[in-house]
Amino acid sequence: MPNANVGFELKAEDGTIVCWSFDADNPEWAGQGRRVGDYKIECTIQGNLLNEGMYYVTLLGGIPFERVCVRAEDILKLSVDPPINGSEAETVVGVRRPGIIAPNFDWSLEPIAQN
Repeated sequence: MPNANVGFELKAEDGTIVCWSFDADNPEWAGQGRRVGDYKIECTIQGNLLNEGMYYVTLLGGIPFERVCVRAEDILKLSVDPPINGSEAETVVGVRRPGIIAPNFDWSLEPIAQN
């Protein structure tokens, strides 16, 4: 199928959609057809993104803006637990943060010189 793509839907345990992502999101592949053949496609989700909880992955495949050919509901169940330090579970500030994501962003701090 020309312009076919695959992707996934990630949703939280309460059914809230966290995100959709497709291989065509990569600008190198966007809008380009594929030759007939077998492909291995990988997607890396960076660590420290999701808050603790249960998540479900639905596989999606089809032709963008034309039709969905594959929708495999909840084929993967992910359990995100609090990080372990030694023998105790801990979070960044000691408690679970609200929200679906709890990324560990890079922050910097520098004093401003006073005149």
